[in-house]
Amino acid sequence: MRTITISIAIAVILALAIFLLTTHKPSDTEKIRSLLTKLEQSIESKDLAECMSCISKDYSDNQGNTYNSLWRLAISGIRTHSQLRIRINNPKIKIRGHQATVEASLAAFSISPSGESSYRHFDWVLLHLEKERKEWKITNSAGWQESLEY
Repeated sequence: MRTITISIAIAVILALAIFLLTTHKPSDTEKIRSLLTKLEQSIESKDLAECMSCISKDYSDNQGNTYNSLWRLAISGIRTHSQLRIRINNPKIKIRGHQATVEASLAAFSISPSGESSYRHFDWVLLHLEKERKEWKITNSAGWQESLEY
């Protein structure tokens, strides 16, 4: 009886080990690409909570923006546009430990409630990210703020 119990325990441990070794764990690069896609999709669907989940609570940039000011900017964008879309193109991701940068071009398209459309293209946008509790978050950015009307 004791050998059966030990055999079952060993079989369970082996099955668990095989499962853990063969289960795909996304790389940090894949996680960052997924974050960028989530950001695009949440802006398009106007899901403010999902959008802001991509941003660190410690966000700050050279234009004086913080997490809270980005929140207000996002609310304003949702209220003043009937449709919003961004595309982050050709992201170049560099990872160094728990920090990463993304260089990309950015296309932003919007339609106002009156039907007026707007398109902006940014040749260069830089995002700084940090890993916070196993999740990548945007902590700083540059290249898009200059076009805002404060």
